[in-house]
Amino acid sequence: MRKYIKIEKVKRDEQMLCLKTAIVAQSSTVGEVAVDIVTIGNQEIYHIGSDIGILFSEQKIKQVNDFDLDAMVQKLKQGTPGNFDGFSDEEIMSSIKSRYIQSPADIESYMRNLDEHQNYIKEDIKRKKERAEFKKKYDDALKLRAENEKKVLDSLTSK
Repeated sequence: MRKYIKIEKVKRDEQMLCLKTAIVAQSSTVGEVAVDIVTIGNQEIYHIGSDIGILFSEQKIKQVNDFDLDAMVQKLKQGTPGNFDGFSDEEIMSSIKSRYIQSPADIESYMRNLDEHQNYIKEDIKRKKERAEFKKKYDDALKLRAENEKKVLDSLTSK
């Protein structure tokens, strides 16, 4: 993600003072290293790489300063998808498609199984929520019963 900074430039004329303000992209070594320029004949071709591509290239990682590299790694750590909240590692791994599933029939079968698995997981989560709600109501009823019994015992002992 690019960071933007505000630059104010003061220009003095004989008659008045001009103040020019501009918002420009703040350069980082990550952005500079991510772009590869290849010249073929008289034509330049620009290839813009990703943060992961930089991390896997020892030559490029040496060109990035430590502060920008740390910021890039922190950004990648924060970028974990939230779609898998509540799922165990086994459940997540079971949803990853094998590289051997290539034909349209295999893909269709895989998608059907994935949909069934998702429905099973949703039903399991629903059952767990219902069980938790029932347990809470049961615990509340037990608490109320204990309070009522205590009140009855207190009233009997006070007479």
